[in-house]
Amino acid sequence: MSEEIIEAPAQESIIYAKNIFELGISKEKYTTGQIACTEDNNQYFLFNGNNWEPVDVKKTATGQLALNLYDINKSIVEQLGPMAKRKVNGAIKACQESFDKDTDDNLYLLYGKEIGYFTILNRVKDDTEKSLMETAVDLLSEFSEIYDISYLETQKVVEFWIKYQDKITCLYLGGWDEGMVNFNG
Repeated sequence: MSEEIIEAPAQESIIYAKNIFELGISKEKYTTGQIACTEDNNQYFLFNGNNWEPVDVKKTATGQLALNLYDINKSIVEQLGPMAKRKVNGAIKACQESFDKDTDDNLYLLYGKEIGYFTILNRVKDDTEKSLMETAVDLLSEFSEIYDISYLETQKVVEFWIKYQDKITCLYLGGWDEGMVNFNG
């Protein structure tokens, strides 16, 4: 969930163009994951199979370019398209099993930094028919298309990639008991 940076391809494999317009009209066949730099504003772009998406590029101490892993994942997920209902159901089951094994929190946070979204889900002991994962997927389905659902075992969170207002973004669902603070009032 932290911003992870990976080393970019060698400088000589980067495509250079005068501007983004020139990249868009080029007859050249680009491959997914290719990187381009525009000379007019020194902006970097990653090809997602259909379009050029701007990416955050930094220079390392050795002068190598480094890419933000989140931007790369975002570009890859966009190519997947929305998940089929049966795949969503399979992911719900697998992620719920992992949550049941790894956590026993009563509160869970569904959080999307890019879209300013957060919802706290509270486990109740009643006749509620829906699991945590079913509830989260129902919430997200109300305003977005789900492109990927994965359980991140090291962080013990579920990563949801969704399309919201024509943009791919990521949300996380994880235990939140430690995030709840009581106060006197």
